[in-house]
Amino acid sequence: HLYFSSESFLADGSSRVVFTSNRSGRFQYHLLDIPAGRLIQVTDGAEVSPNMACLCPTGRLFYFDGPVLRAVKLDTLEDRQLYRVPDGARPSLPTCTADGRHVVFAYREDRAQSTQTERIYSTMAET
Repeated sequence: HLYFSSESFLADGSSRVVFTSNRSGRFQYHLLDIPAGRLIQVTDGAEVSPNMACLCPTGRLFYFDGPVLRAVKLDTLEDRQLYRVPDGARPSLPTCTADGRHVVFAYREDRAQSTQTERIYSTMAET
């Protein structure tokens, strides 16, 4: 599924869901049409990361492919670049507004962290 606080089902009820899978050897986003029993790969990016997408009610998936924010229309699979995060920065979780008109996200300077350990979130305070 998408990020745990993000909607993964399209607004038409609960018959179509978007999720990530690495079945091709790289993570990509897929659309599962449950009634039709059809699975469609909707992205083909080189640096797609799980949990770096949001789904808007109008049927568009906004996702990051490395530093590039992209939008794909799930009905036509038309995919286009919307924005590129500046060099030396890293994006974080995109979120769609309820009407699907806007996507918001943060990015931060990509720097080495001195607090990195083997524990989850060890660098959170520093970053």
